[in-house]
Amino acid sequence: MRYIFILLFIYSAFLRAQQPHDDYVLEKPRDYSIDPALNANYIEILGNSGFLFSLNLDRIFLYKPKLKISGAAGIAVLPNGPYMEQSYYVANNYILFDGDHHLEFGPGLTLWRKYNPVCTDSAQYPKYNWESIWFGMFRLGYRYQKNEEGFFFKAGLTPFPYRKFDCKSEFFPEHWNLLFGIAIGVTY
Repeated sequence: MRYIFILLFIYSAFLRAQQPHDDYVLEKPRDYSIDPALNANYIEILGNSGFLFSLNLDRIFLYKPKLKISGAAGIAVLPNGPYMEQSYYVANNYILFDGDHHLEFGPGLTLWRKYNPVCTDSAQYPKYNWESIWFGMFRLGYRYQKNEEGFFFKAGLTPFPYRKFDCKSEFFPEHWNLLFGIAIGVTY
């Protein structure tokens, strides 16, 4: 009887070894020509936020071989004494050309939360208040993004109007800032 149990145990072990295990079956690799990497996280120096650096997210919503349309959002902070000034922006990018190298252009909208002097105060040491400054911008530049996950790079010119804080109330901007932004990140 003992030999029968040993033989049944060995026989069942051989049967178990013959069965395919789902645990060891690898998933089919991702075909990036059909399902490309559409998201990018990156750090941008200067660029759309207007501050020294910003953290950004970019998502391609329309993907065609020669035209891609993406939306981007970013946030930046800048210390100003004990206060943290902020910059938020959203942008719409049109990405041209097939392959890894692209021409990118598009409009954007930026909000600065800055701590500025109050214009009605004529004292020697003026008071300060938080001010929200909205302005539009435009981006024109180069974008390196593969269909696969991995390295992301873009560089471009981002001109935007800017009003100096000298208490003048003009509707049109006094200055145009021409920033050159460089971004490095990853796509997934």
